[in-house]
Formats: sequence, C-alpha cells, structure tokens
Amino acid sequence: MLLLQKNKTREIILLGLILSIIAIVIIRSAWVCDDAFITFRTVDNFTNGYGLRWNVSERVQAYTNPLWMLLCSSIYFFTKEIYFTSIIASICLTLIALSIFAFNISNSIPSSVLGLTAILFSKAFIDYSTSGMENPLTHVLIALFLLLYLKKDFTTKNYFFLILIASFAFVNRMDTSLLYIPAIIFYTANLKNYSKSIKLFLAGSLPIIIWESFSIFYYGFPFPNTAFGKLNTGIDGMKLVHHGLLYLQKSITFDPLTLVIITCAILLPAFKKDLRKIMVSIGILLYLFYIIRIGGCYMSGRYLSAPFFCSIIIIFSSVARFSSKGKIIILSILMILGLIVPYPTIFSGKDYGVGRDWSFYHFQKNIVDDRGRMYQKYGLLKVMKNGLPSFGYEMEKARKDSFAFGGAIGHFSFDAGPGVHVLDGYALADPLLARLPAVETEDFWVGHYGRCAPPGYVETLKTGINKIIDREIAEYYDKLSIIVKGSITDNRRLTEIWNFNIGKYENLVKPLFKSPKKEWYRIQLEQQRTSWN
Repeated sequence: MLLLQKNKTREIILLGLILSIIAIVIIRSAWVCDDAFITFRTVDNFTNGYGLRWNVSERVQAYTNPLWMLLCSSIYFFTKEIYFTSIIASICLTLIALSIFAFNISNSIPSSVLGLTAILFSKAFIDYSTSGMENPLTHVLIALFLLLYLKKDFTTKNYFFLILIASFAFVNRMDTSLLYIPAIIFYTANLKNYSKSIKLFLAGSLPIIIWESFSIFYYGFPFPNTAFGKLNTGIDGMKLVHHGLLYLQKSITFDPLTLVIITCAILLPAFKKDLRKIMVSIGILLYLFYIIRIGGCYMSGRYLSAPFFCSIIIIFSSVARFSSKGKIIILSILMILGLIVPYPTIFSGKDYGVGRDWSFYHFQKNIVDDRGRMYQKYGLLKVMKNGLPSFGYEMEKARKDSFAFGGAIGHFSFDAGPGVHVLDGYALADPLLARLPAVETEDFWVGHYGRCAPPGYVETLKTGINKIIDREIAEYYDKLSIIVKGSITDNRRLTEIWNFNIGKYENLVKPLFKSPKKEWYRIQLEQQRTSWN
C-alpha cells in the first residue's frame, strides 16, 4: 500500500513538472492579438453600463465568442484592466484543460507524458493558449466533454452533462459544434430510454436556447454580425476553398506536428475499429472541411488548436499497448517534428519576431504568423517592459471628431472608448456593410474583407439622418436601423426582426453582388480608400 502511494506521488510530481514546463513556455510566448480587442471593446462597454454593444449607438454583436466575452466581463468588472486579465485567465484555463487530460482522461503516465510533450511542441496550441481569443475556454470544454464521453457506460446522467457542455461550447463559439455533433449522435443512439433522452437533450440545450433567444431579441439576429461580414462576401467559393487548403499547407510547413497529430487521430480509431473514437474523428474531419470551406484564417494555426487538442485526447488517452521502445520512438518523433521548424515555440522569448522581414510572416495569400508579427508590440515580456503601444495624433483626432474609420479595429477602437463611433471597413462591427458584398481582390485577408461605405453613409452615421444616395440601400438601412437603433420593445422592431430573418429585403441589396452594379461598388471602394489615405 505504501509503495503504491509513493508511486502515485512520483507520478503526480512528474506530471506537475511537465505542466510547469508548459506553463513557462506559455508565459514566455504569451501575447494578445489585435482582433481580441474587438471583443474587449464590447466587454468595456458592457461593464461600464452601455450594454453588449461595440459602438454604443448600435446593438451589434461584433464578437464571435459570447461565453468568453461574458467570462472576461465578469473579471474585468473588478480588475478594470483587460490585457493582463485576459492573459492570466487564458493561462489558468489552459492549465485546467491540460490537467483534465493528464490526470483524469489519460489512463497511464506514459500516455500523459507523450500527450503533454506533443502539446509543448505544437505551435498552434501554444500560440493560442493566450492571444486574447476564446481558444483556452474551447480547450477546457473539449476536455470536459471527452472526459465524460470516453467513459464506457452510456448513462442518462452523463448524456445530460454532455449536451450541457456542448451547448456551452456552442455559446463560446458556434462553429466548434461540429466537433461535438457526431459524438452526441452516437451517444444518443446508444441510450435505451429515448423519451427521457429527449427531455435531457432539451434541458442540456438551455444555454443555447437562452443565448439564441437573447441574441434574436437584443441584436435581432441568431448569428453574430461577424458571420454576415465573413460569409456574406460574394467571393467565389472555390477561391475560398483554395485559400483553405493553403491554410493547411502552411501549417504543414511551419507547424508539421499539429497536422500530423490531427491526421493520426482521424486514421487510428478506424484501424482499431473503435466506434466511439471514430465519431470524434468524424467531428474533427467536419471541422477541417469547414475550415477549408471558409478559406481558413489569416492567423496561421488559430483554427487548428481545437481539433489538435481533440486529437491529443483521442490518441494519447491510452498508449499502454506500446512497448517501452515504442514509446521512446514516439517521444523522439514528437520532439523532432517540434524542433525542425524555423523557430520552435519552445525557445520563444522576448526577442520572438525580431530580425525577420515581412516575407517570413506573410507566408502566402495573407496567412501570417500573427504572434511573430505582433509579439514586439503585444507580447507579455515586451508589454511588461514597455507597456502597450499608443496611437498619438490618430487617437486625438478620433476623440475630437467622435468618429473614426477603422481598418485594424481592435486595440485602436478599444482605446478610443465609448465616445467614438468607429466605422469598420471590414464590416465585422458594422451592421450595414456586413450585408453588402466584399470587394473581391486577389489579395484578400480571410475574415477581413474590405467593404465600400455607400456614398452618404458616413454623413448618415455622423448626423443620424439617412443621407445614403442609393435609394435601395437607403431603404434597406432604414429598415435595419429600426432593429439596431430603435426602441428594443417597439412592435415595429419585432416585425422587422422577422422580416430580416426571412430575407424579405434581400432584393434591395442583391444587385450589388452582380455586375454591373458590383463594378460600380468596387470603384466606390477604391475611391474611398484613396480619400482615407
């Protein structure tokens, strides 16, 4: 008995040591990306009494991660500081997720060691263990879900909590639901009491029901404004698919370990005929197809951390059948894959990104190593020494005019505060531009598609009087304004919410997606860009 206790203590110490090493690497790599401040601006407005708004004059959901936003808000309410708050919260969540895997899911020390080693060398996972985005919370929810899902017995109690966790994952970020759906279908099919399972499914889905009801009532739509801005572009779908494949290709080049692990997690359950894990593999595949379909992301690796962590759990939840020699070989392969990249994450420090020109970050088609590109401004070790960058004259002008044009709308808009209305040229935070076509170029940034502010729109925002010249767009904006600016309980508003969600007014903007009006629209944007510069 005493020997078993000593062995258990040694195991805990060993895993604690590895987790400590990972924590040190994450701290040395910690940063916050500019896009995170898009969510943080809503956090700041919310905690200061302006509501869940980005520009305080409009009810617009400019964030994609409601659960993460609410978590940040609950902490920011007390700290009144967002940079260190988000980093500390992210690191804590990451360590919770890794501890669940190492101590609760994995059934052996070798399994935990190998899985944690793979995580240590994954650029995608380490980069987005901080960054200010929702990834760390996504990782915790994945760990909790798979902890219950991989248990042998199919019980109604576990089923309820599986649905509940998946529902919170949906609220945290909608598209990650693809990772959960096949596993939930499989678990549902294996429950004998179908009438009870339906009741439990509805009860577990309460977070989705509550959030979606609120979203439709408050914002007027079930999806965030960013969904319209990113998916309603008019850009040819095959171009986006091509870009999505490039996104994976660049990961192979600069972070091969991550995609190797994901590929193994897709293939190994099929070889072992483990149906339970095959369902998780199908979820990973669905998510990868989704990434390809939307064109990936301009941030290399950002969308791969979630399927990677799922893959780690699927592969390394048990490697007990491997011999000691086999485990050493696996460990060696993991370390080699993690070290053969140009700049291994494990060696990151305060000089990360120094001495590398733009061509290093700008891999191809605007897929960038965003941490490398931004670390010297927003890296933890740099900010602790130099503080966050400021915007000088540009900020003074914005506050004087109470209006600004935004390109990179994150940190600048957050610092501008609630008194400045920022017109987002990429439409992530603007309700009208998000519903107009992107101006297609060969050099687009996925997720950030330039829009044209219709002639008269800027004057409309500044004066509050509709001065849009194009008659159809002006009419469309009048209807939309009732939703985003009108009294929240106005019966006309509720009617327009219904009308917009059934597509009643699409005929007013559809011509912009087709020639020749699309060409006119493109020329307007080019002229607009020239005037802004």
